[in-house]
Amino acid sequence: ALQVEAFPFCVEEQQQQIELYVNGTLVGLLSFAGCGPVAQTFTIDGPLIQIGWNELTLHAAYARSPAEQTQGHNPDVRLLAAGFTRLTIKSKGKS
Repeated sequence: ALQVEAFPFCVEEQQQQIELYVNGTLVGLLSFAGCGPVAQTFTIDGPLIQIGWNELTLHAAYARSPAEQTQGHNPDVRLLAAGFTRLTIKSKGKS
């Protein structure tokens, strides 16, 4: 299972969504109804997990910079989509 806790970088009149892929296969969609945090658990089918390295890829609906959002009042030009407070992968039957 993939446990995710995150909060969006809020953009007015935009709903952030993040697609989660494991080794190139879509395993879930994390949707934010507003600007608050969400927590969700996704099931990862056993055959998707490889021995050795596995790749988790996140695709966000949008990414904006604080500079763009504040018309330059905030000089931060990093593109932001969401902040993650927890990303945990657990084996079935483990706690």
